[in-house]
Order: sequence, then C-alpha cells, then structure tokens
Amino acid sequence: MNHTQDPPRPDPDALLATTQHGAALRIFLGAAPGVGKTSAMLRTARERHERGEEVVLGVIEAHGRAETEQLCVGLEQLPPVTRDYRGRGYSEFDLDAALARRPAILLVDELAHRNIPGGRHARRWQDIEELLDAGIEVWTTLNVQHVERLNDDVARITGVRMRETVPDALIARARDLSLIDLTPQELIERLKQGKVYVPEQARAALARYFSPGNLTALRELALQVMAERLDSDVRRVMDAGGVAGPWPVRARLLVAVEGRRGDQALLRAASRWAQRHQAPWVVVLVTPLRELDAAAAGEVGTLRQQSEQLGGRWETLRGDDPLAELLEYATRHNVTTLMLGRTPLKWRWWQAPLVDRLLARRPPFDLILLAEAPAAASRRTRQWRWPRWREGLWPLASVALAAAVAAGLSSLLDLANLSLVFLAAVLACALKAGTRAAMLAVALSALVYNFLFTEPRFSLAMIHQDQVLTVLVFCLVAAVAGQLAGKVRRQLLLLRQSRHQIQEMLSISRALAAAVDRERVREIAVKVLADQLELPCVFVDSPEAEAPPRVSASHPGTLSLDAATLQAAHWSQRHARPSGYGTQTLAAQRWRFVPILEQGAGEGGVPAVLGLALGERGAGLDEAEEALVANLVNQLGAALARTRLVEELGAARLAEENERLRSALLSSVSHDLRTPLAAIIGSASALRDLWAELAETDRRELLDGVLGESERLNRYSRTCST
Repeated sequence: MNHTQDPPRPDPDALLATTQHGAALRIFLGAAPGVGKTSAMLRTARERHERGEEVVLGVIEAHGRAETEQLCVGLEQLPPVTRDYRGRGYSEFDLDAALARRPAILLVDELAHRNIPGGRHARRWQDIEELLDAGIEVWTTLNVQHVERLNDDVARITGVRMRETVPDALIARARDLSLIDLTPQELIERLKQGKVYVPEQARAALARYFSPGNLTALRELALQVMAERLDSDVRRVMDAGGVAGPWPVRARLLVAVEGRRGDQALLRAASRWAQRHQAPWVVVLVTPLRELDAAAAGEVGTLRQQSEQLGGRWETLRGDDPLAELLEYATRHNVTTLMLGRTPLKWRWWQAPLVDRLLARRPPFDLILLAEAPAAASRRTRQWRWPRWREGLWPLASVALAAAVAAGLSSLLDLANLSLVFLAAVLACALKAGTRAAMLAVALSALVYNFLFTEPRFSLAMIHQDQVLTVLVFCLVAAVAGQLAGKVRRQLLLLRQSRHQIQEMLSISRALAAAVDRERVREIAVKVLADQLELPCVFVDSPEAEAPPRVSASHPGTLSLDAATLQAAHWSQRHARPSGYGTQTLAAQRWRFVPILEQGAGEGGVPAVLGLALGERGAGLDEAEEALVANLVNQLGAALARTRLVEELGAARLAEENERLRSALLSSVSHDLRTPLAAIIGSASALRDLWAELAETDRRELLDGVLGESERLNRYSRTCST
C-alpha cells in the first residue's frame, strides 16, 4: 500500500474568496482617542486622490482640530443633513446623498457613532453596512474599546462601560485593518497640548480614563486584535494556495447550555474565548424528547438570538441522555474544547452531574467549566414537574382498573403473578400519558398492591419476607419499564410531529407547483403562514422596478400597511435582508419582513418580501417556526422563478407568433402592392418618355390607369390601417 502523502490542494472556498471583488471596508484601528486614526486615514486618502482615484469625504469628526481640518482641504465632501432633536439642530451624515453619489472611496469617520434619532439607522455602522451592500468602498475609524466582544474586558480595565459598540461580524468583514499606534507617553503629551480634547475635557480625561495603566492595557488589546486578524489572513492565504504550513490544528469550541437565563454569561464567555483563539463555536441545547413549555421556549429563543449576535451557531439536540448526545456531536464535528456551566444538565436526581460523568469518560477534548453566579444559581428551576391534571387521570384510572382485574383473578393466580396486572397498568400510563404519569402509576400500584393483596390485607405492613421482595422487584421492574415505554412514546410523538411537518411542506410544495401565476403563489404563501403561525401575513412587492411597494396579497382578509411599514418592506426588498420587529434595522416596527430570494431575477434577486405581524404576538419565532418560514421562503423563491420563466416563455412564444403573422401579412401585402405599383410605374414611364408620340386617347387611357391603380393602393392602405 502506498503511504505517500498527496500534495495539499487549495481550498475551493478560499480560492473563491480571493477572486471575489466586492465592496471593501477598511478600518483604521486605535487603542484610544487621539492616536491619529482620522489623520492617518485622511493622509492615505490624499495620496490616493493625488494618484487620480475618486475620494469623497462622507463625514469627518474634526472636533475643532486645525490639523485635521487642514487635511480635508482639496477633497470633495458631502454636505451634512440637519436633524432636530430636543429643540436643537445637529449635523449628521447624509446616507441617501452618499448612496446617490456612489464614489469609489468614501470616508466615514467614527464607526461606533450613535446617530441622532430620526434617521434610518440607530448606529453609524449600520449606515456603513448599507453602503457596503450598495458596492461602495468605505474607510472608517474605530477605537478598540468599541469592539463588542471586548466590552467586558474594557469595563474591567477602565471602569467605564462603553454603550456604543460595533459587532464583530462587521469588523471581520473588513478587507484591511490598519493599526494606528502611539505610546502612552506620546498620547498623554498630545492630550496636554490640546490636540485631542479641549483643555477642560483634557484635564478630566487625564485624571480618569487616560492613565498610563489604562492606555497600556488598551494598547495591548489593540495589538491582540491586530495579531488575531493577521493570523486569520495568513491562514486564509495558505488555504487558497494549498500550502502545508507548520500551523496548529484549528480549535473548535462547543458550548452546552440548559436554556435558562444564567446561560447568557456562558455565551459571552464563549464568545470571548472563541475570538481570542480565532475558533468557530457552536451552541448546543440538549433537550429531552418532549416539547418545551412556553416560558422555556421563549428563553431558548432569546439565547439563540444572543448566540447568533455574538457570532456563534445554534443547534438543538434531542435526547434523554445529554452526555451521549454531547459526546457523539463532539466526535462527529471534531470539537477540541467543550465549555459548560459547573452543574448543568442534571435532569435526574439519581444521576451524577454531567461534569463528573464527563471526567469519568476521559474525553479527548479540553473541558472548560464556568462557575455561575450565586444569584443565577438561586434562580434555577426544578427539573421535575408533576403531571398535568389530564395526565394524572391516567394513573388513577389504570391503577383502579388493574386493582379490579387483580381482585377478580386473585383466586386463580398467586401473588407474584398479580403484579403483572399492575405492570400492564404502568405500561399503559407510559404509552398514553408519558414518563411522569408512569412513575405516579408505579407509586400508586405499589400502595394498592400492598394494601389489598399482601398479608395482612388492608394494611401497608408486610409480615412475609417474600412479599416484601415481590413488591420491591415490582417497583424496580415497573420503574424501568415505565421509563422505556415513556421514551418510546416521546420518540413516537416526535416522529409523528416530524411526519406532520413533512406532509405539510409536501402539500405546500404541491400547491406551489400547481400554481400557474404569481397571484396564486402569493395567495398560497400568505395563507399558509397565517394559518401555521396564527398571525396576520402580507405579501409586498412592486409592480415595476422603480414603483413603490404595495400589498398584493394578505391573510386573513384585506390588510393595509402605513407608509413607515412599507418603507421597512422596501428596505428589505432592496437590501435582501430582514427588517422590522426582532431585527436590528427598523426594530420599532410591528411587522417583520423577510426577503424572498428569487434565482435569476436580476441584481439582488429580491422581487418581494413576506411580512409577519409578530408585534401582535409580542414574541419572536421559535425554532420550528423559523424553519417553517425559511423553507417556505426557499420554496417561494423557486415558485416565483418558475412562474416568471413561464411568463417569459409565453411572451417569447407570443412574440414568435406575432413575428410569423407579420411576415405572412407583409408577404401577402407586398404581393398585392407590387402589381398596382408596377402598373403605375409603367404608365408613368410611358407618359414621360413617349408623350409626344402618343395620341390623346392613349394619354388619357394611361392617366386613367395611373388613377385607378392609385385608388386601389389607397383602399389597401385603409384596410391595413383598420
């Protein structure tokens, strides 16, 4: 067997990333205000401008510094827009003017700036995202204390928590990250000279934030961010070139959560760890094979949204043994580190904590335990819940029936065999009402069995040793059998639910496949979502490319949207991103709009959006509903593409038939026109060339022929025009 190793091959995804030339983002990063980020950005921009490139200043925060204002001289600058807030006028960056101007390079200072209320976005980084989506290269500045994942670290270092933060996903999107650095002594000297703040602000800053210790720590954080970015760039280049480098295996983090409020601190710690190690991380929730209640489902939805905002990926694992599920997932996905709370996922009192069982298994990955706060530990809810009243009827009825049957058979069977009757009652409860009802049936059966059939009867005391052993064996067997039967029931319910969802999606696919036009597709989409989610749904599209959006289908009934809501729908349609309730764009809206991506629909591929009135419910979508919406949106995109192709094919066939008819008509008309034209030309030529030689009667006859053929042509023209 040949053991030679093949040369490394380039990563297709990395090669594709190197060949894509989209809008670029360049960030000038500094450890603190005053290090010269804006000046460095302007000097670089002037160099590019002198080389003939188009550079436009969107907004520059000079803060009264003369040297910064001098660097802006000679560069085109967009006029700001004025917004009134609390009786005062403020100059803000004009996003619409920048989108209309569309320069090659646009400078937008202070990425973490909070916009004055009244604009389209609450933060400037959201404006920059829209500029990047429009294909405009943007240069901006950022201080390390505004990086979202470093918020807790900066607060511990400086004692000040920053309210304006920038998502790590946007920083990772930057093509270039330039570090602008100054030593703490140089920065303090600039501060004393008034080059950063006015004298009053400078004195206050020197006394608190701009201490040598704080600046040194912030500088180290900035260098760390830069080092992580360089390491990521090197790995991406090596992947694209197929280089087998001497680099360590990439770390992969798995975070196990319980679905409770205390898990939020665990997610933040996992995000910091993953960012420091440049590792992808996945959050898994191991749930039992039963449906979660409304409160637990809402908390899980909040955790899922937080994990996605922090850069993690959320997955849900179903199983009664969290240890087995975690180990299987970690092995399948090559996990190198598992992070979890100190005492999570302990569902049964007779089992050891998950941490102890993990250590006993000696897993092939690192284990990180996060000690939870006492307040969070005190809020932990008990995992055991008594059965609901409907579930409680099954143990009472089944045990009563088993007691009656056992009483009738007591003269025919011995005491040990009578326990099988009660075991059947326990199994019936497990299959009909679940494990908790089965455990209640075990307790009731043991009491009734002891009270009615063991000696002395009608007493809980037992005088025979073999009867005590019989009751104990019955309890053990009934408990195990009830657990297994309950697990089978839960699996059966999940299979039924999965089959029901598959059948629903299949019926939706069939209905969409049978739709012959876009109107029918719209009606099916809004009706399915409104019925499944039990909330109003609308379909918003534009009749023409530049026309304003309108509601073309709604359910239930005919619904209308106000101008602000239609603006949110139009924004999602133009940018192919969700907006409205539960998102980071136009979050004050009552509706959430989800874009429909249609293949082959031109640039953007978003012909319409779906609107969901989540504000009426007051809560977001759970995992199953998110999956339903995502699947329906994908099918809608395919259905709309199919109807568009059918319409285009019908239009092409109609155009072809019109062309054939036109050719036939022209051929017929040309033949009918050729004869009178030939007669007219012949008569006119004879009159012109032989006028003197022709007799008067011949001349009149030729003129009458010209007149007759002309009238004939006139009749043809009238017939064709009608």
